[in-house]
Amino acid sequence: MPIGYDEPDGGTVEVKDIIAALDKEIKRLREARELLTGTGTERRRKGSAPGRTRGTKMSAAARRRISAAMKQRWAERKKQIKK
Repeated sequence: MPIGYDEPDGGTVEVKDIIAALDKEIKRLREARELLTGTGTERRRKGSAPGRTRGTKMSAAARRRISAAMKQRWAERKKQIKK
């Protein structure tokens, strides 16, 4: 027999229904608090504002140099593994 409480109108409410309603209300309150305080579940990097992009960009030549260096390192590593 499920445990319940009498309502003023004569019906009963089960404990699991009360807990479900409380959980729903807690979730709603947490979301409201996050909106008000600005502390959501998303994590931001320190020093970066939402919607801003970094001012420095790597040139195409720099990307090619880094790419070539990484490919060379990978090739050397592959040779060492085969030995």
